[in-house]
Amino acid sequence: MGSVCRSDCSPGLWGWRVGEALTRAVAASEKSGKASIRTVFQVSADPKISISQYCERLEQHTHVSPEAQILAVACLDRLAAAWEKHGFVLGSRNVHRAYVAALSVSSKFVDDERVHQTVFAAAGGVKPCVLMGLERELLRGVAYSIHLTPEAAARYRQRIEGASSKGKVKVAPASRTYDPRTDSYDCC
Repeated sequence: MGSVCRSDCSPGLWGWRVGEALTRAVAASEKSGKASIRTVFQVSADPKISISQYCERLEQHTHVSPEAQILAVACLDRLAAAWEKHGFVLGSRNVHRAYVAALSVSSKFVDDERVHQTVFAAAGGVKPCVLMGLERELLRGVAYSIHLTPEAAARYRQRIEGASSKGKVKVAPASRTYDPRTDSYDCC
């Protein structure tokens, strides 16, 4: 993917930026009034931690690169676009689990230093077997397409920076047809 960082990629900064971008994206989705279908990412009650705090916590404990965080946002956009016709909306009850899965997958794809699955699971507040299931569902949902060109990565970086101050993250086009109601898998 190539480095998209400049001097402002200090530790903790990108977790906050991504968290703010996701907060705005979720607020926009929920403001539309559309309820999301139930997926493996869904939890029964609103999480006790905000998505911004969650993103910061994941960055603090996993030390993932800004590039992995940018790719994770792209994966969430692709997932939301691919499942939109089935009624999936990124919301407060699914964004946390979807993001930890996207970040774990993205880190494995982008970062040289591998973070162990149990570290991601502990930082994300899920069991390792649950995280593996979430990763699998995410990869199926995006048709295993997680590569970003340097140009696309730069655009996502700008969108995240803009969303963390005033804008919102835009959704990328879907890569293939997928039905999470029939193609989902049961977690361990």
